[in-house]
Amino acid sequence: MMKHTIFTLLIAVLLLPSCGQVYYYNPADQQPEPTRLANYHGVPNLTSHTGECVITTEMRTVNSDNFLDLGLFIHNQSDSTVHFDPKEVKAYGFDANGKKGALKIFTATEYVEFAMVREAFVQQLNFDSAINLAGLASNNQVVPVHPASVAPYISPDGLLRAHTIAPHQGVAGMIKIGKNNAFKHNYLIEVPVNGRYVKFVFGKRVKLLS
Repeated sequence: MMKHTIFTLLIAVLLLPSCGQVYYYNPADQQPEPTRLANYHGVPNLTSHTGECVITTEMRTVNSDNFLDLGLFIHNQSDSTVHFDPKEVKAYGFDANGKKGALKIFTATEYVEFAMVREAFVQQLNFDSAINLAGLASNNQVVPVHPASVAPYISPDGLLRAHTIAPHQGVAGMIKIGKNNAFKHNYLIEVPVNGRYVKFVFGKRVKLLS
């Protein structure tokens, strides 16, 4: 059953022995055209379009984690195939004075390798709560909603990879972005589909109530 939210939060802490507080990021008041706000059950999302695709995004984090979790749902509304490559996504943070800093986008391969190294470290220290990477898929899973009720493609581990989207089909998943505490006042996310970028701006983080 599709839920009335773009993403269902199944983000437990992947690689840490204890859970942290989950936050979502409010959209900034000013957004580049044609980005607009969508709000489902109190959790804000941003939606934009390239002319071919509608792109919806949401950003969350766990305070004890080193990553921003960017959820994306891309729906191809055209009659031609379009290509999406998460390696081309760009992310920037800003400090309180407006200074801009680029943030690292982790590919699915880079993040899985990081996860494996961290898991091995946790297991070596004999933590009872060492993470099983078999749980990676459920932890990264997103359940997107679209008015057309299109069931998107979601990779087995929930992480976005390069994907060719057929006409009137979609893809959904998560991209991991490295945090930088020097640039955490606002965030600018630029997402390309077929070389056309749309932009999303996130501001203050808000505690996600259970």
